[in-house]
Amino acid sequence: MNPQYDLEVIRSAILSGEIDDAAKLIQKNMKKYERAYNITKKEIFKEHTSILNDMMLVLEGKKGTKELKDKMLKMRIYGEDDYEAFVDSFIYILDYCLDRYNVRWPSFDGKRCDDL
Repeated sequence: MNPQYDLEVIRSAILSGEIDDAAKLIQKNMKKYERAYNITKKEIFKEHTSILNDMMLVLEGKKGTKELKDKMLKMRIYGEDDYEAFVDSFIYILDYCLDRYNVRWPSFDGKRCDDL
């Protein structure tokens, strides 16, 4: 189980416009990490689940990416050398794709916001 790897897969799905896949991955991983936390009591699993939950709320339009970014910076659970650049990059791509694909999951229809 690697939370950082999960974020990369989710980012890839969002970047390619597969918002439904990203949402399914987030939900699946939330369940997986909740079970892992219940067994191991490792805080990283609980914290990652919390971040995934916030990410789902961002896709639903109930939270902003700034709140997600602040939470990710505060928790510092992903093992990157330049952690702030990692979070900035992730949030930039998320912002870009939310705008490009006009995402408000689950009503996302798979078209770009300027497509007719």
